[in-house]
Amino acid sequence: MKNLSRLMKSLLLFGMPFFIIVIIYVMKDPFMIIHNYDDFNSNYFIHKNRDFISSEMYFKNSKKYNYDSFIFGSSTALYTPPSIWCEFIEPKGLIYSFDASGENIVGVWSKIQFLNSFGCKINNALITIDQSIFSTFVNDNPIFMKHYEIYPSSKLKFHYMYFLNFMDIRFLIAWTHYSMSNKFYPYMNKILESQPYHYDTITNEYFNTGILEELKTDSVAYYSKRKDRFPQRNGLYVEADSVIDVNEVSMLNEIKSIFLADSTSFKILICPSYDQIAFNRSDKEILEAIFGSTNVFDFSGINTFTEEKSNFYDALHFKKYVSREFFQIMYQ
Repeated sequence: MKNLSRLMKSLLLFGMPFFIIVIIYVMKDPFMIIHNYDDFNSNYFIHKNRDFISSEMYFKNSKKYNYDSFIFGSSTALYTPPSIWCEFIEPKGLIYSFDASGENIVGVWSKIQFLNSFGCKINNALITIDQSIFSTFVNDNPIFMKHYEIYPSSKLKFHYMYFLNFMDIRFLIAWTHYSMSNKFYPYMNKILESQPYHYDTITNEYFNTGILEELKTDSVAYYSKRKDRFPQRNGLYVEADSVIDVNEVSMLNEIKSIFLADSTSFKILICPSYDQIAFNRSDKEILEAIFGSTNVFDFSGINTFTEEKSNFYDALHFKKYVSREFFQIMYQ
């Protein structure tokens, strides 16, 4: 009995730090994935799972708002905002931006399937396409994992992966330091988010307030500090490799079938990038064959949009005013 008692005390002693960390994690919920929230804009300095948050916001809001128009895509979808898109669509209903970081076609497909299964009629749809959307789908990186209630997957694995992320000593140090000092230090750059931002609590529209303020203060310094984010270009035509496979074609066809059933007015926007690499022509032909050439718009490659560095925040993300020019072409 004494040996057992000593063993229990030893286990309790050595396990205490772990239990304390678990309690802190559950109480603080730094990634905002445990407790219920009406507003996910707090803790902006934490890199959050946009798929999870966009989904949670939709679950809550759909009980109050009758959304009928949706924007799908990766972080490029953040820059085709509801406040601009609404000027071009008919009928003018309520828009929801269903973005996800590093979104994959699996994510877009599962979200549209989910909406359809719950009887949500989609009047208007915008799908933003970049090269990442047809990349190999692996559902094990916390930032990019799909919401388990939309893409059927393990809820336990989702929370386990995030707890492991929290246990990373680099994150713990940076998170604790920032929480106590409310100040961003250079070593935090690859661990935390340095710029404030917020999302509209109804449409989920993104506002990169910190970056906009930095540009307003000194745009020259903004681009000077980010030289490494803008690749060198030689002005020659370069085309991306073909990436759409048979399974993805099947998903695209299922998306189109739902759009047809809902009489959806839809557009496929192939986004530009500063590297001026053109979207693969064979893949574009696949998109046009499924969705119709009048609904697929390709702004990649060398053109007036990609020539100007000032049209971009970085190599991938264009500014919102550029999307207005896209829409003027798409909906003329």
